[in-house]
Amino acid sequence: MSRRSINSVEQLTMWHEHVCECDQPTTCITIFNRCIIKSKTYHSLSYTNRQSTISYFVQYFNDNQNTLFGSIELFFTYKGSSFALINHHSAKNLFSDVFRSTPYYYILSKCIDVYFYILQSKSSSFHYVPIQNILNLCIVFENYNFMIVTPISKCYEHG
Repeated sequence: MSRRSINSVEQLTMWHEHVCECDQPTTCITIFNRCIIKSKTYHSLSYTNRQSTISYFVQYFNDNQNTLFGSIELFFTYKGSSFALINHHSAKNLFSDVFRSTPYYYILSKCIDVYFYILQSKSSSFHYVPIQNILNLCIVFENYNFMIVTPISKCYEHG
């Protein structure tokens, strides 16, 4: 397995400058491509053997307990803690908005917006997420200007 250098990842180098007082990021940070979190295997976009599975798009939460979504660019350790560098995809609108003109809107909106999310197709920023804040893998349905995402609560690894 080839190791990726922190010096090749501009976002991670800038983060290191912000959080650490040393000028040796290669001694503080180790990059890796996959991680087991709560008995599930997650892959990063940089993991070349991930094949066709989307084991890199995740639901996670931030310090404010907001539920967010994104693709894992890479995993890294810093001072004994593990993190994921995530390409964050912002919410575009609620899934129930598709049904707004129907008489079922109020019934559907109470439950459907918990299971399906409409996101911007382009990532808007990077988040540095402790791996314990990653909640679930997601199924992604892509369109040219948005994506529909649904979290997977159960996952079975295939061989």
